[in-house]
Amino acid sequence: MPATDQPRTWTITTDTGFSISGHLPPWATDDPSEHQLPVDRLGIALSDINHHQEIHGHTLPLRTPDPCHADGQSVTVFRGSIDCDPYATEPDLRIPVFNFHLVDDYRLEALGPDDITELATTFRAHADLLDHQVRPALIQARRDWQLHGTLPRAAAGPHPSER
Repeated sequence: MPATDQPRTWTITTDTGFSISGHLPPWATDDPSEHQLPVDRLGIALSDINHHQEIHGHTLPLRTPDPCHADGQSVTVFRGSIDCDPYATEPDLRIPVFNFHLVDDYRLEALGPDDITELATTFRAHADLLDHQVRPALIQARRDWQLHGTLPRAAAGPHPSER
């Protein structure tokens, strides 16, 4: 198997020399690896691991009470992410899931017939993005996790309890 096809891994090494590693999905944008982590922070570091990929959708010109956004400014109204938290307390979050983010306090006002057509077109584009990009990406992420996302492996070095 060529090196580029090798599964990626993350590794956390403590200040005692104990290290633990696990699967880093190909779609994850951040590597949670750490070196010389104080051993008493290992549990927190593991619980903070979040494999994550942002998914951005389409924009609409919105009105908002937020002074940081000018009325009529185009704002991304569809945003989501594929996430996997291998150490989550909820088992359903330990496999890749899709999180859809809704935006509060934005309004579309005084829409005319052409505006409604544009809105419907944008919603159809959102649905197409979900059907044709997000769903297949999530299915692939789950297949990859099923193949490689096993429990982390401890490497040589003293176990944290042996410090």
